Amino acid sequence: MPRPRPKQKMPEELTAALLAAQPTTAPTPVFELHIRPLIRSLDREHMDFAFNLWHYPDGAGADPIGRYTLILNRLKSAAPDVVMPPPNAGGPWPQEWVDLFERWLAAGAPRLSLAQVDPASASAKRQPGTSLVDLKINVTLPNSGYVAWMERRFADDQFFAPERPDEFVVYERQVTANSTPSPPTTVEDVLTVPTGTATVKLIGSNGTFPVSVT
Repeated sequence: MPRPRPKQKMPEELTAALLAAQPTTAPTPVFELHIRPLIRSLDREHMDFAFNLWHYPDGAGADPIGRYTLILNRLKSAAPDVVMPPPNAGGPWPQEWVDLFERWLAAGAPRLSLAQVDPASASAKRQPGTSLVDLKINVTLPNSGYVAWMERRFADDQFFAPERPDEFVVYERQVTANSTPSPPTTVEDVLTVPTGTATVKLIGSNGTFPVSVT
């Protein structure tokens, strides 16, 4: 019966190289990817008398830092009648969620940026006999360290139907520290659009553009 092979030690130089390749800091959280998914529909419904927890305050007079500082204080409270969410509604949050929220707020409560799109390049082609549409548009990114994608626009005014079936946002996000210029990038996806819909809207940092479904 063969003997088990002894475990080999990793050379010190390889260990050092692997450790050096690890990111030294975690990516900065953003509202749409990290914070809004933590907030349940129950939490939103309970707070709807005051404000919409799924809506990032923007526009004239908006104070996101002030709002989210108040929320953080409630999340961190040890008092059962103050903590949010309350114990009888599934609270409090796990500590790692509170830590994430606090790290996001300390970073300035950032949210995703919209990409600059080229409306002339946009197309929306329906797959015959289906509700699937091939969506495509070119974008200009700040540099090659960014990625871009499209997703259905979140409609925070629709309480129980949080997505608009014919409006799609083109987001961008920096994922690596890279300053190399990026050539125009094509963003495309196959997404559901109700049959009979003749026009969809693609939304970028430079506007909202209607695109005929062909």
